[in-house]
Amino acid sequence: MKNENIQHTLKLCFTLLLAIGFSLNSFSQASSFKSPKEKTRILFVLDASNSMVQYMDGSSRMKVAKKIMTKMVDSLSRLRNVEMALRVFGHQTPIVQKDCQDTKLEVPFKPGNISQLTETINGLKPKGYTLIAQSILSAAK
Repeated sequence: MKNENIQHTLKLCFTLLLAIGFSLNSFSQASSFKSPKEKTRILFVLDASNSMVQYMDGSSRMKVAKKIMTKMVDSLSRLRNVEMALRVFGHQTPIVQKDCQDTKLEVPFKPGNISQLTETINGLKPKGYTLIAQSILSAAK
């Protein structure tokens, strides 16, 4: 069980680092543009699969992820010319169906969507199968 928690924590950290990596790349590219109207876009990919109901350090993985995500969204919302979006996986279909296509862009890129992002994150309930690979492929599109 402990090894499984470590693996899941590493997956969560990898997902967050991936989002941060994309954002840092976008920030470095944005700084080289001359126009102040260029936008930086950050797409968060969040695991809401059934594995997120398990506990780590006294809280469910989902609760920890929601806390981290809402803090990140709040911090990034203070930056000019930044747009955020949210893709979620493993949240629509029950785990017994092992749905490898259960990924959805829940909040698209658009200005002023901070409250929608926060509400969507806070309303998520872990449900389905873990399929990070399909979510990353969908995010690339």
